[in-house]
Amino acid sequence: MTETFFQACSHNGRKVHEEIVEATENFSSEYCIGVGRFGSVYKALLSTGQVVAVKKFHENGGVAGKEAFNSETNVLTGARHRNIIKLYGFCSHARHSYLVYEFMDRGSLASILSDNVKALELKWTKRLTVVKDLANALSYMHYECCPAIIHRDISSKNVLFHDEYEAHISDFGSAVTLDPESSNWTPFEGTFGYSAPELAYTMEVNEK
Repeated sequence: MTETFFQACSHNGRKVHEEIVEATENFSSEYCIGVGRFGSVYKALLSTGQVVAVKKFHENGGVAGKEAFNSETNVLTGARHRNIIKLYGFCSHARHSYLVYEFMDRGSLASILSDNVKALELKWTKRLTVVKDLANALSYMHYECCPAIIHRDISSKNVLFHDEYEAHISDFGSAVTLDPESSNWTPFEGTFGYSAPELAYTMEVNEK
């Protein structure tokens, strides 16, 4: 049985599931707009005219894939911030486990910086705004959420844009929540080029 929740959309979960499968032609590669460690992302046009991004987790993802799915659903169903990707709903099923996000039409910071034309459009004033957007989101996750949310992989591929270059943090598969009343220990996660040097080299964690 398909277990689906689309609280933000206020839609019948089973109907939305059927629409997504139809809109992506059963998750055809034709609609795939990105591939990650735990899943692939598809662009889907719903009958309402709304375009959404659907992150379908790999069927052979094993324990790590299930943990990433649970991490994203747990974090994003509670997080509310303009610079954090909006989760519309999710489907937990043996064949189709996926998340439904707000669609970001300008793509990722990584894709923009790797394109000479698009990179020129992202002028320094806009880049400064991007830094402020990300700082606001991180401050919210670290100091305003209880328990605090630690993303653990803030990299250019996980920063997405709307048409006005408003930055949104995405991909919370590696995220953890910290209980201030107990000890917290996790293995290293993230992209080395974007990690604090002292953490990447020594694995010693401090507040900074």
